[in-house]
Amino acid sequence: MSETNFEPELQSLMLKILVEIESDRKEVEIRQKRISKNEALVQAMRGSLNVSNKAVDTNIYGNKAVILKNAIERITKTPFTQDDVEEQLKIIAPELPIVRDRIRANLWTLQSKGELIKQISKGNNRELAQFEKIPSAHHHNVNVNQSKIIISKISIPQRRPAFKLGAEKVDE
Repeated sequence: MSETNFEPELQSLMLKILVEIESDRKEVEIRQKRISKNEALVQAMRGSLNVSNKAVDTNIYGNKAVILKNAIERITKTPFTQDDVEEQLKIIAPELPIVRDRIRANLWTLQSKGELIKQISKGNNRELAQFEKIPSAHHHNVNVNQSKIIISKISIPQRRPAFKLGAEKVDE
C-alpha cells in the first residue's frame, strides 16, 4: 500500500525534473547561440585591430621565430616581459598555440645572439625577466646622412689589366 501512495509523488517529481531538464536544454541552446555570435564579434574585432594597428604582418604561415620577432617589434613598452610578447602574439596570430617554455627559450636565444633584444634583468619564480629592444635592430630608422657617409667611404677597386688569349698583356 505504501508503494501506491508514493507513486503519484514520484510521478509529480519526475514531471518537475523533466520540465527542468527541458528548460536547461533551452538555456544551453541560447548560451551556445550567444557564444557563437560573440566569437564572430571577437573575430571581427581582431580583424579591425589588425587593420588599425601599426603594420601588422599577419602571415602565420611563416617561421615561428619570424612571428615572434614581429611581435617583439610591435611592443611599445620599455622594458617589456614575456607576457607582453605573448599579448602581441595573441593579436598577430590568435591560432598560434602559446607555449611559454618555447617563447622563453626563443627570447633567451635572441638576447644571447644580440638580435633585436637585450636582457636587462633576469627572471625568477617571482618576477619575469625584463628585456628591451636593441636600438640598432630597428632597420627602418636608418639615418640617410649616415648611409651617404658610409657609401662615400667605400673605395672602388682599380680594374685589372685586360688579357687576350694568345696575346701578351694589353697596355692601358
